[in-house]
Amino acid sequence: MRYLCRGLLVAIAPVGLSSCALLLSFNGFDDGSAGDAGGETESASDGRREGSPTGDSALDYVGCYKDNGTNRDLPFMAYTNGNNTIEGCVTSCADYDYQYAGAQNGTQCFCGDRYGLYGPGTCSVMCPGHPAEECGGPYANSIYRTRIRRDSGTD
Repeated sequence: MRYLCRGLLVAIAPVGLSSCALLLSFNGFDDGSAGDAGGETESASDGRREGSPTGDSALDYVGCYKDNGTNRDLPFMAYTNGNNTIEGCVTSCADYDYQYAGAQNGTQCFCGDRYGLYGPGTCSVMCPGHPAEECGGPYANSIYRTRIRRDSGTD
């Protein structure tokens, strides 16, 4: 069995941690750099679908990953917005032609084509533009895939 606990995939749920949910499905790993819970879970305490902190199945949540203020995990800062939402961040990063969007500390949106340099993080800051969504944390990105895909083959 696998559990999703505060955005981290674990094999055994910690005793007394009510924020863990049993995964009903598990899609394996993304590209070897980060785990991906990918599926719905049994329940969440606030009615959201676990696996996506927004509860929106149209958004492709990857996970929460640490950042570094000197050498950013997602190197392009799309914006800082006091009305930030996950959808707005994902749309902006796709418009800038990046594969991944990361909402950070509520108001910031970063973009890039790779993520996970600093490992899993803790995302618990809610989005000011949509208080039911988690928009990262201090030096932590809530990472989502955009609609942009890169061809990994060679011509």
